[in-house]
Amino acid sequence: MLPRTFNEYLTQFRHTMTIYPQTWKFFKQHRLWEGDWDYRWLSRVLALIAIVIGFKMLSIFSNWWSHAHFNSFSETVSQMGALVGDVFKNGYSLIYASGLKYVMFMLLYVATAHFSIRTLAILSGREPQVVTFQTALHAQIRAFKVYIRCWILELIISSIMLSIFFGIFKSIAFLETPAIFIVSCYFVGFAVVDGYNELFGLSVKESMQYTRNYIGIALATGLVAQLLMTIPVFGPILMPIVSGIATTIAMYELSDLHLLDRELAVQLDELV
Repeated sequence: MLPRTFNEYLTQFRHTMTIYPQTWKFFKQHRLWEGDWDYRWLSRVLALIAIVIGFKMLSIFSNWWSHAHFNSFSETVSQMGALVGDVFKNGYSLIYASGLKYVMFMLLYVATAHFSIRTLAILSGREPQVVTFQTALHAQIRAFKVYIRCWILELIISSIMLSIFFGIFKSIAFLETPAIFIVSCYFVGFAVVDGYNELFGLSVKESMQYTRNYIGIALATGLVAQLLMTIPVFGPILMPIVSGIATTIAMYELSDLHLLDRELAVQLDELV
């Protein structure tokens, strides 16, 4: 498969990012929340994740309050800035440093898939697929396979390959952290894009191969998803909504899976 150019990936990234501000309007206009809560366990998972992160952030606030001083306006502003910094620092640490990232995204996979299915149905003008317990269970099993594969690949690239590379080229070692974050964005984004690819019958292997032509979409998706998950309480609720909607719209507008037969689409992308 011949890779696309950097400019094409950049165009994909920009296009996907411009879709995100429109997701809330799309969500309300088409009432995408309807149907999802037929699966009570989904709301419970979302609530559990929100509560876990909420308690963590509450402890941060409690610790900040016990040490805060408000003797002057400038001191108050400074203390508020410190609180915001602690919230995002600890939120990032909770999700990424503790290894919970892929577990949390995996738990939200079915919710993300729901909004992807509903969005695709609206864009294509067809009736949405009926999500039964069996299809939800199948999607969760696939999510486990996808996230395990992404986790292993991210570890190999970030902990071994990039470590060796920047160990050799020490003059640019300051780029190691951004490079690791970009790798993380791609694999998280791929997992969301895979939910779209699955709707057209692609296997996980075929999905990974196909998504290489849409790296820009995967990076934008992973970036926004990871940033949202650092937001206390509301982040885990918003992430599957905006990611499912924006990624589906971007893939529908830029890819050709909805126009071509699955095998033909994969074969053509191998030649492009």
